[in-house]
Amino acid sequence: MFNCVPHVRRHMECLRPAAWIAIDDESSLWTADERRGRLVATNGCLGLMAPAAQDRLTTALRGHSGLGKAEGP
Repeated sequence: MFNCVPHVRRHMECLRPAAWIAIDDESSLWTADERRGRLVATNGCLGLMAPAAQDRLTTALRGHSGLGKAEGP
């Protein structure tokens, strides 16, 4: 299994984005700060097919970038 966390951290240190999220099935590899509002933890088998993971992704996108907001009157 590939541990992407160190790679993502190096990328973050270099680019310093204002907002970011990660989707991963290994939530224990992330710090508490990274998990809080930035990590969309998924089941290793279901991934984003799981409705709960889809809900977490929508919530994260709304919180960090304004994406996913409902359009309407």
